[in-house]
Amino acid sequence: PGSRSRLRDTVQGPARLSAQPKTTIAQEAQEGAANLSVRASVFFNEKQRLQRDLTALALAVYAETTGAPPRSLAVLDALAASGVRGLRYALEVPAVGTAVLND
Repeated sequence: PGSRSRLRDTVQGPARLSAQPKTTIAQEAQEGAANLSVRASVFFNEKQRLQRDLTALALAVYAETTGAPPRSLAVLDALAASGVRGLRYALEVPAVGTAVLND
């Protein structure tokens, strides 16, 4: 409710991420384990894919080297925009149990 867009994710096999209110889909993309349908009103920078790949990899390496058990880590993406980074953390790093996204 309200004028701000709310993110909604549905995890069924590969995840889909969409934004409310429903508007025309501006872009469809697959990134890591996430399939995205990005609405025109949501900021998504395709050029930052490599940077998101590297941060997901860095988190996975951190979890492995510290011996973090599955679903034991919580991550925060305080400037989430489309939310793809946090969604990728949750889908691709088994040690992540909670992903908090804010924009």
